[in-house]
Amino acid sequence: MCVTPPANSIPKLKLFGALGLLASVLISLNSCALPKAGVANRMEPLRFDFRPPADPNVFALESVGLPVGGADDTARFLAGLTNRSRDDFQSTAAWEDHQLQMDARWKRAELRLAPIRAFRNRELASHGSGHVFYPFGGPDFLYANAFFPDAGTYALVGLEEIGEIPQLDALSVPEIATSLRGLQTSISSSLDYSYFLTKDMRGDLAETKLKGVLPVLYVYLARTGHRIHSVDFVHLTSSGQIAAGHGGSAPGVRLSCSGCTVYYFKTNLSNSGSGRFQRYMANHAPGTCFIKSASYLLHSGEFSNIRDAIMAHSKAVLQDASGIPFRDYQKAAWGTRLFGNYVRTLDMFRDYYQPDLRQAYSRSAPKPLEFGVGYTFTPNETCLILATRPGAETAPTNPIEVRRATAVE
Repeated sequence: MCVTPPANSIPKLKLFGALGLLASVLISLNSCALPKAGVANRMEPLRFDFRPPADPNVFALESVGLPVGGADDTARFLAGLTNRSRDDFQSTAAWEDHQLQMDARWKRAELRLAPIRAFRNRELASHGSGHVFYPFGGPDFLYANAFFPDAGTYALVGLEEIGEIPQLDALSVPEIATSLRGLQTSISSSLDYSYFLTKDMRGDLAETKLKGVLPVLYVYLARTGHRIHSVDFVHLTSSGQIAAGHGGSAPGVRLSCSGCTVYYFKTNLSNSGSGRFQRYMANHAPGTCFIKSASYLLHSGEFSNIRDAIMAHSKAVLQDASGIPFRDYQKAAWGTRLFGNYVRTLDMFRDYYQPDLRQAYSRSAPKPLEFGVGYTFTPNETCLILATRPGAETAPTNPIEVRRATAVE
């Protein structure tokens, strides 16, 4: 779930569009400017491995079997990478600017992503190799993949519209230029602060020809080196099975990629919702659950069903303080490991401050974090909890089953 924090909690995001070109010049591959607010001064220079190989021969070899101008080329076009789409636009100054803007944004994002990958290698190597459930995550494939790069399936859930598959050939050069600028702005908060500002993202994309979360997913998949083989619309049936086609109370999209499959479902996870995603989780249990920037909805009785489903169908949960209340893990005798620091909540969430979690941090010696995620997004204020269900690590992961449906259920 993505919310709009108070105006004084983050800088105005529009500023980064103006500074993007400057950032691309100042940040080089051999030295990095320190990120804002609290990053350790001893951070080593980072190797930027965020961009798939640009060598024409490598690109051509990896593109064998993928249709020219198909979903993969579209994704790489939107991401500002080597592609085989719209040669007419790629000869314009607007395309060069788009590449510079996207490269600058990714170099800034890499300051956060590189230490996350190092953390994953140290602390999460035995988790997240099967199914990763990401309720309230919206289109945030980027951080799900950074923490769990070995997952075979990612299931993301949000309330944002899916949108239509981008059709670049149907757009004029001016329409593409406007759409790319809106896309750049819409992902800025995710790249700079690790979560989306839903209202801003919807507004930035609504003013362009790129609608919904699909363009964002395309960019994140391309920039993380995933080649997209196919994209098709699906939905969850009343029993939580995946069926082909639009519609229903839990419509979705499936992106079949090199190394993984990514689902995004638009569905209401409150107790008044259909419960289809909860039944999907049961069908594919046990999985690993990731919860971040979830508006503390899981602290509410209105979301008790999804909270119970997460604990019933997950073998491990990685979350910040906005996820399941810490006391629930303690009552259920889950193992918990704490990382970083728990200091505060945003003012808008002050009613959800957890004194028991603060005491747990005080009694233990949590390992510090070299990155920030979540609403407080600085390393010295980031809280991460790894909770594991006793005995669940030995349970098998169920395979994905996809069936055809003659009608939307």
